[in-house]
Amino acid sequence: MQSAEMSLLFTTRFSESCFQAIPAVAQWMDDVTSSLTIAHVYNPRNTSVYSAEEQLLSFFAEADRYPNTRRVLLEGDDPGEAISTYLNDHRHDMIICPSSDRVGLPRPFHRSTRARLLASTPATLWTMGDAMDFRRFGRPARVGCIISRRSDSYRPLELACDYALRVGATLQLMCVVPQVDEGTLRNAMIFNEPLAESVATEELQRIAAALPLSPELYVAMGSDARSLIRVLDNARTDILFTGKQQAIRSTLWTYEMERYVDDAGCPVVCVDHDRSLPKWRLRLPADVSRNSRLLAIA
Repeated sequence: MQSAEMSLLFTTRFSESCFQAIPAVAQWMDDVTSSLTIAHVYNPRNTSVYSAEEQLLSFFAEADRYPNTRRVLLEGDDPGEAISTYLNDHRHDMIICPSSDRVGLPRPFHRSTRARLLASTPATLWTMGDAMDFRRFGRPARVGCIISRRSDSYRPLELACDYALRVGATLQLMCVVPQVDEGTLRNAMIFNEPLAESVATEELQRIAAALPLSPELYVAMGSDARSLIRVLDNARTDILFTGKQQAIRSTLWTYEMERYVDDAGCPVVCVDHDRSLPKWRLRLPADVSRNSRLLAIA
């Protein structure tokens, strides 16, 4: 039996989005030898343990053909807390957690399970939003990576580059330059960020020159998620790697996912810099970080 290179935790609510994610998870399992744990959190006040076990056993039944698949039933009234507690005692390299199904009404006090898991656990998270283009669920041909001084871009770049080499895909380096105003000038001074598209392009070219493959480069000017979504649409990206700091934002009450994560038409892998899938990390040349002001290493 071939040993697993990664340990995946697929959290499911048996929702439509979770079922829709199954082909992408299966593709990842085919590309990277992985162990898979399928977990469901049930509330005993609403569901019997028998019913929850029956649903868990029938969900993603095809996964049983993989040699390293197990299923775990967790009890609790808060899925985020139950999964975080489970992760305290069980290590997983990547959490599979699609977005919640839309209910059609605003939810002002809704707490994002995905954002809370990213903020509280040292694991990388694979997710997708309801804008998903399901034609991109085959083997990826284009692997995107967001490069930004405001997050630890070196770790996502390592993994995106490694994954692109594994599946024979084109690597795409992406940078969104903020529009210049008083606030962005201050942030640019703090983070040493470029404020011109030409400068950002030069920085990406320096990074690309040190990589073991020839990536496509995309630079756009903007200050919101729409700019990045346009880049992803133009590049026809099949899967996107980004840093944890780029994927979540803190609010008065909790954490939320950044808008582009759910509006992207492809799966998004939010990489935690503390645990970057160490079993298959590509060691990039020192020149990648030393010669570019767009990369910061934690």
